[in-house]
Amino acid sequence: MGSVTSTAARLSTFAWTAVLACSVAWANETQVADHGSHPAHAPHGMNHGHGHHPGSTQTSDYVGLKERPLKALSTQQVEDLRAGRGMGLSLAAELNSVPGPRHVLQLQQQLGVSAEQASLLQDIVQAMEARARALGEEIIVAETQLDSGFRNKSLSQEQVLDLSSRIGALNGQLRAAHLQAHLQTAALLSPKQIAAYDLARGYTPAAR
Repeated sequence: MGSVTSTAARLSTFAWTAVLACSVAWANETQVADHGSHPAHAPHGMNHGHGHHPGSTQTSDYVGLKERPLKALSTQQVEDLRAGRGMGLSLAAELNSVPGPRHVLQLQQQLGVSAEQASLLQDIVQAMEARARALGEEIIVAETQLDSGFRNKSLSQEQVLDLSSRIGALNGQLRAAHLQAHLQTAALLSPKQIAAYDLARGYTPAAR
């Protein structure tokens, strides 16, 4: 019985740690979108150069986020999720010479993309966007449930773990949808086209 209690406690601690880490990452990523050109602040308690002294009042870095309809997501993030946009989820592929279908289509003349390749790339984009939009809506629903539960003070430890796990899994599936589209795109292109893509995107220096 003691081992079961210990395991549950570890799971609960892990869930809260994951929620906190995700919240900080989302908040830091989107403060520019929510507050204009001001850079994202360091996490609370890690500010530098503000002259705070022990015992002085320190305003939370998250004050401006309190008015969000959905606290964990900015308006821009909600729009991106609903539109099926990439949001930087494909960087592992994009920056390792595995191109994305949208950008290849934008550069099709420079890359010498054939009509057949272009048609297949359009199919990849359509399938990717449909999958991403569906997952995006599920993420928004789950985040809304989490937000509402905390606002109403109605969540149990188990519900937080379940919702956090679901949101994490959905975000993983969303990322995979974008990354898989990159793999499908690379399979359609020649090594020469991929090299031209990296050059056109600025990932490799131009030959002198």
